[in-house]
Amino acid sequence: DNRVTDHRLKMNFVLSSFLLGDIESAVQSCAALEQKELLEEMATSSAVKA
Repeated sequence: DNRVTDHRLKMNFVLSSFLLGDIESAVQSCAALEQKELLEEMATSSAVKA
């Protein structure tokens, strides 16, 4: 299989492109996931305080 899998994102990336440094889509996906998790955490913690 010519792929790299990130199980946190549930996404596959083309291995040959990944090895050549084309990782921008993976980096952006990781950043988006982290931002989503942080926003959910903030929403949960502010709801508990209210």
